[in-house]
Amino acid sequence: MVKKAEEANKRQSRTMVEEEYERMMLVTNTNRDDSLIEARSVEEAITQMSVADTLPPDCHPERWLKASFKAFEEAELPRLKEEKPGLTHNQYKDMIWKLWKKSPDNLLNHASLYLTLNQCGVLC
Repeated sequence: MVKKAEEANKRQSRTMVEEEYERMMLVTNTNRDDSLIEARSVEEAITQMSVADTLPPDCHPERWLKASFKAFEEAELPRLKEEKPGLTHNQYKDMIWKLWKKSPDNLLNHASLYLTLNQCGVLC
């Protein structure tokens, strides 16, 4: 008798409620999405893909500023070591930073870049 009750419980747990079944079956098929590109070769895929000509400005100045400062530092450090030998590394770094603030290599010293950063909302 206990076995029959267990079997009946198993059968009931296997059967789904109609609403659950409908919910499972009414899922949209995303296999034929129009936004996907269908191509048989890499060349076809590249030709179908397009990049907008008017991309928004790159709003990550920290990337270019860091790279340009590193390049400036690498160029100025040997020159400063020749001109002023005997200073500590931190003193050289401080001098390089002061030179960097005035340098034309510093991107923030350019008016056009300042306007671009304002458009991005980076600068207040």
